[in-house]
Amino acid sequence: MKILTIPLALFVIGAASCKKSQSTPSGPVSVSNFAFAEEALDYAKLPLDRYFIYKDSVTANIDSVQVTQSALKDTIQAGTPSNGLLTPSAPGYGYQKYSLTLTKLNGSTTTWFQGQTGNLFLGDSSLTFWGNDNIIMFGGSIYGYGFSYSVPFDSSNYFSHFTVENNIYDDVISIGFTNGTDATDPSYFKSTYYWAKGVGIIKRTVKMSSAITTSFLQRYGN
Repeated sequence: MKILTIPLALFVIGAASCKKSQSTPSGPVSVSNFAFAEEALDYAKLPLDRYFIYKDSVTANIDSVQVTQSALKDTIQAGTPSNGLLTPSAPGYGYQKYSLTLTKLNGSTTTWFQGQTGNLFLGDSSLTFWGNDNIIMFGGSIYGYGFSYSVPFDSSNYFSHFTVENNIYDDVISIGFTNGTDATDPSYFKSTYYWAKGVGIIKRTVKMSSAITTSFLQRYGN
């Protein structure tokens, strides 16, 4: 049995515990466990009930946001036995999934951010989130866009110090994503997130063809 450690792929936690090998009719199939790197988790894993106060850059409206879900789940994909010479057996594996939900509490209660990690257990070293603010309806179809980061971080996306609303945060990474279409296209999407180690999202910009929204963190607490 071996344990593989991979960096966070916006939002997944903890070291996976060893799982017993699974047996099949054709003999034992070993299970590998894939765990997220602690360095990546320092950015993505947020404590339940933490609150954030954000200000909208255009309207100056204030949003009160709270972490209402922060869940790490260990998952096992069972191995499969051989089904003849042309279909060899496949080993099982364990991996982690992390789900994060931030809920806006003032006004009507709505989801401010919701994301879940992708299938990084296949060896992808990044953290991938698919969130409510990056799902686009276009032409009757749903398009999902995510963002990712890997550790060690690219120097161009890492800031030892970063200022938001006169507050200085240490160890900040920026994560940008665009679907690559022209900005005038109705399906255009671009997001940029700034994550501070041990804090969470300190700045977020979501740009679509019709609007751009930027949220600045004012303060936070547990």
